[in-house]
Amino acid sequence: MDVWFTFGALLAHVLAMSAWVGGLAFFNWIVYPAVASLPVGDHRRALGALGSPAILVLRLATYGSIVFGAASGIALRRTDELVTFQTRWGWTIVVGASVAMLT
Repeated sequence: MDVWFTFGALLAHVLAMSAWVGGLAFFNWIVYPAVASLPVGDHRRALGALGSPAILVLRLATYGSIVFGAASGIALRRTDELVTFQTRWGWTIVVGASVAMLT
């Protein structure tokens, strides 16, 4: 396949994964403890204001990582590794895609 397509798919996959993991870490370790320190009545309002845009970004990052990961796997011809599990990449792809779909 075209080298630039492969490079673009890999770059988009890495950026989407970084946004996904970074977004989850940001909310788990910064936003939720900060919201927990607010008065009880303000919890719902604060999480409502932050949650909707964050869920959209995290969903787009998750779907992007799956789509661009699949595209880069096809471009690099790693689909046979996924089916046969002869290398570590087959298991890595299955575990990564499963975790991305579950979150």
